[in-house]
Amino acid sequence: MVEHDPQVMLAADRILDMGPGPGERGGELVFQGTVGELLAAKGSLTGDYLSGRRSVTGGRNLRPRLAGEPVLRILGASANNLVGIDVEIPLNRLVVVTGVSGSGKSTLVQDVLYKALARLKGRSEGQPGAHRAIEGQEAISDVVLVDQSPIGRSSRSNPASYVGALDPIRKRFATEPLAKERGYTTGTFSFNSGNGRCATCGGSGFEHLELA
Repeated sequence: MVEHDPQVMLAADRILDMGPGPGERGGELVFQGTVGELLAAKGSLTGDYLSGRRSVTGGRNLRPRLAGEPVLRILGASANNLVGIDVEIPLNRLVVVTGVSGSGKSTLVQDVLYKALARLKGRSEGQPGAHRAIEGQEAISDVVLVDQSPIGRSSRSNPASYVGALDPIRKRFATEPLAKERGYTTGTFSFNSGNGRCATCGGSGFEHLELA
C-alpha cells in the first residue's frame, strides 16, 4: 500500500520509507522495518514527523478577522453525516475547507452552502441540504460553483481547449515542413480527437479498466 496518512502508517506491520527527498532527490530506500523501529530511526523524514521530532508549522502569519468584517454563517447543517453544525466563513479572504475523506466537506460546501445561496439569489440548483439558516448572504451578490465537471463536451476539456487557445498552436505545427511532408493537419496535433491523441488511452491520460 502506498500511503501518507499517519494513522494508516502507524497501524502497518511493516514500513518501507522512500526518499530521502521528493522528485529527483528520491529513489532510495531510507528505511524498512517495523513502526517502532521507524520512530527511532535517524535519517528518515517520515520517522521524524511520525515521532514528533518535527512538525508542520504555519508558513506565515494569518490575518486575524477584525470586528465588523462580513461573515457567512451556516446554522444547523444536518445533511448526510453533518450533525447540526454551525460554521462561520469569513468573507474577503481565501478560506479552505479540509478534512479526511467522507468527513462532510462536499456536503457542507456544495450541498448545503452553495445550493442554499443559489436559491437565496433566485436560482435553483437543486434542493439544499438540511440546515436551519444562512446568515450574511446579503454581503455577496452571487455564488459560483467550480468543481471537477468537464467544462466542455469532452471530459478532456480544459480552460485552454475550451476558449480555443490551442487552435493557433495546432495550426502552427501543421505548417511545419515535416508536418506537410507527412500529410499532417491541425487535427493531427489535437489530443482530444483524431490521430493526434494517444491511441491507447484515447487522450484521457490514463486507462480505465473495469473490475469483474
